[in-house]
Amino acid sequence: MKQILKQVLGIDVAQKELVVTLGKMYNDFTLDLYAYKVFKNNKIGFAALLKWLDPIINKEIKLQFVMEATGVYHQKFAYYLDKKNVI
Repeated sequence: MKQILKQVLGIDVAQKELVVTLGKMYNDFTLDLYAYKVFKNNKIGFAALLKWLDPIINKEIKLQFVMEATGVYHQKFAYYLDKKNVI
């Protein structure tokens, strides 16, 4: 039986938006990229992203956030996640 080893939210950060893809890796090392969405790169978008994630992630497995650090555009979101104790 397949078991999830990890789940990761990949985030492409731009000045005005976050393009995200949610994926899982299983114990046979297969990948499943199963959700994709674009959010605004501001507090309203950050909150919408976390709300979107809640019903579609496996809460028994830690979610890892991986983002492309482009200049300073990623910093507000990183600080937001830290403040919310998500990372």
